Amino acid sequence: MNYIKMSVEGNRLRITEDSVTTGGSINYDRCEFTFDKSWDGFTKTAVFSNNGAENYRVEIENNACIVPSPCIERPGILQIGVFGISDDDVIITTNSVAHHVIDGVEAVGEWVEEDGNLVINAIKELKKAEEEYKASLSRRVSEEIEKIKNAGGSSNDKVGCLPPDWYTPKEFTDTDALSVLSKYNAAYEKFLDFRLNVLMTDYPDYVTREELGKDASNENTLYAYSFTPAKYEKTILLATCFHGADKAALIAFSHFADCLCRDYENDEPLLMLRERVKLIIIPAVSPYALSSGTAYNKNGINIAYNFPYKWDQCTRYKKGDAAADQVETQEVIAYLEKIKNDKLCAVVEMHTSNFTYAGRTIYYTRQHSNCATALADLVNNFNYNYDYVDYTDEAVLAPSNNAYMSDYAADTYGVDACQLIWTTNLYGGVSASYCITKYCEFIGNTIAVLARNSRFLPKRKPQPFIKHISWRKSSDTDVFTVNSTSALEKMPISSYKLSLDFPCNIFLSGYVELNVAESCTVKINPVFYQKNSSELDYAERSAAKQFAQELTLTAGTHVIPISSVLQAYYSSFNFSTDCSFCEEIFFTLMFSASAAGKVKVQSFAVTLCAEPSDMAKPVEITSPIGLSADYTANDIPTQQVVYPLGKLTAYDSDFNN
Repeated sequence: MNYIKMSVEGNRLRITEDSVTTGGSINYDRCEFTFDKSWDGFTKTAVFSNNGAENYRVEIENNACIVPSPCIERPGILQIGVFGISDDDVIITTNSVAHHVIDGVEAVGEWVEEDGNLVINAIKELKKAEEEYKASLSRRVSEEIEKIKNAGGSSNDKVGCLPPDWYTPKEFTDTDALSVLSKYNAAYEKFLDFRLNVLMTDYPDYVTREELGKDASNENTLYAYSFTPAKYEKTILLATCFHGADKAALIAFSHFADCLCRDYENDEPLLMLRERVKLIIIPAVSPYALSSGTAYNKNGINIAYNFPYKWDQCTRYKKGDAAADQVETQEVIAYLEKIKNDKLCAVVEMHTSNFTYAGRTIYYTRQHSNCATALADLVNNFNYNYDYVDYTDEAVLAPSNNAYMSDYAADTYGVDACQLIWTTNLYGGVSASYCITKYCEFIGNTIAVLARNSRFLPKRKPQPFIKHISWRKSSDTDVFTVNSTSALEKMPISSYKLSLDFPCNIFLSGYVELNVAESCTVKINPVFYQKNSSELDYAERSAAKQFAQELTLTAGTHVIPISSVLQAYYSSFNFSTDCSFCEEIFFTLMFSASAAGKVKVQSFAVTLCAEPSDMAKPVEITSPIGLSADYTANDIPTQQVVYPLGKLTAYDSDFNN
C-alpha cells in the first residue's frame, strides 16, 4: 500500500511523510493521521479534492482512510483536509494540504474500492451531520452580516470601528450559480449566463462584453466584461480563473458586479465606482483550467507564470517553454495594450488558495508603492470577527516576485497592481455563502482603495542616485563616547533616514575614525535596515554579523573602513494581525568596547550608491563553507548563500517564490 502520513495539531494539518501517487491507482493509496488531544471525542472525516473539483468525504477509522480513486484519476494537485464533529455539535476543521498526483498508465476498470462500502456508508452517515453543520454555518453567516449592517459598537468592537466609506455587501444567496461551478466539469459559459450576461441584458448601457479570442483548446472563449459609466475618470482591470481553483474569485466578483448594478444608489463606495470608475473583468484567463478543474491550460501550462516579467527567473512549475508562448497570455497582453490609454490606472489579479494561512492576503508589485499604505489599512480594517477556524485574524501584505500578469502590467504600463489571495477553507469552503460574501467584501474594498488612490501616470524609469553623509567633531568634547561593554549601542548623530520612490539595491561604503585611550576590543556594526520587514528590520540587522567587525585596537587614532548592502523596497510586516507599511530605509552606526569610556568616535563618512532593481532577490550574501584549512590553492570554496541575513519569512514559503 502507498501511505501519505500526516499530523493534525488543532486546526493545523501537515504532511509528515509524503509518497508518490500515480493517476489511475485503485485501492492502493491511503492516508494515516496522528491527532493531538484536541481531537479526542470527535468523529473524524477526511475531505479529498483534485484540482479544486468535487469534494469526496471519507470517515477516518483507526486514524486511517482510503483515498477515493476519482480524486486520483488524473494528474494534478490532490487537496486533503480534515474535519471533526463531536456529540455536542462542536465542529473542528483544518487547512488543506497539497499532494501531487503524477501521470500513471491508463487502466481499465470501474471504481470498486476494497473499502467502497465503508466510504459510501460513511458519507450517508455524515449527511445529517453535514446538513446540521450547513444550517449552523448559515445562522452564523446571517448573524455576522447583521452585525456588520448594524455596525456601531464600542471602540473595542472591530466591526463598529470600520471607516465610513467601507463597503459591506449584502449576503450572497445564489446557490444555483454555485452548483454550476461545483462539479469537476464546471459549466463556464452557463455560469456567465447566470451571473454576468444577465447584467448585460438588464443594463445594456452600462455592461458590455467583447471576445478576446479562443484558449489553447480552441473550445473556450476569453471574454472581457466592461462596466462603463457615462463619464469616468479611471479604468481598473481585474482578472481571475488563471487556475480552476480560482472559481471562488469569479463567484465573489459576480456578486460584487450584481450589487454594483442593482444596489449602488444608497451605497457610497458603489455609487463612487458606478459614477466615476470603469471596471473591466476577464472572468477566466484560462477557461480550460476552470472548466476542467485543473491548474493548467490545454497545453499543460500554468498561465499565471507565463507572463513576460522576469519569466527567465521564475522557478515555478510548468511556466511554459518561453515567456508568453501561450495563446491565453498573448490575448491578455494584447488586451492590455488596447486599453492602456483608456485611463488605465490599476490591475488586480484574484486568486484562491488553501495553502496561505491568513484570512486576507495581498501581494503588491515592487515597481512602486502601489497604494500599499492604503492596502495596509484595508487588511487591518477587514472584519475577521469570525471564529470558524484559526488564522482568519492573520493577514499577509507583501511584495510580489514572479512572472504574474499584475507584475507585467505594473512594469510595462506604470500602473498600480496587486494580487488578492483568498483562503476559502478559513471561511467554510467555496460553497459557503459566508465565504463568497466575505471575498466579495475583500474585492470591493480593494477596488475602492485603488479607485481612490491610483493615478494614471506614464511609466517613469527610475535612475541611480548617490547620497553622501559625513560628520566630524567640532571640538574635543564634541565626540561620541562608547560606554557599552556588551550590547551594541547606537551613535545617535550617525542615524539617517531615506525615503524611497522605487525599489533599489543600496551599497554603503565609508569609514569611522576612532580615538582609543587604551588597548581594547572594539565592535563596529553599520546597521542598514527597513522597518516592517521580517528579514531586514532593525532587530535582524543589528544582530547580524555579516557586516560587523570586532577589532583589537592599540591606543591611538584608527580609521576603520565599513561597508554594507541593502535590498531596499517598500516593506510590510507579513503574517500579522496589524499590517504596517514603510517607504523608508534607515542607517545607524553601533559600537561597543571592552573598556568603557576609552573609545571615542571623532568622525565618520558613508556613501550610499543606489541601483534601481525590481528583482525579487537581487542581493545574495555568501560565505565559504568549512574552515580555511579545508581548501588548497587550487580549490574554489563552496559558497553558502544566506538571504538576506539568514532568516526567511514566516509566511507561506512556497506560494510566492
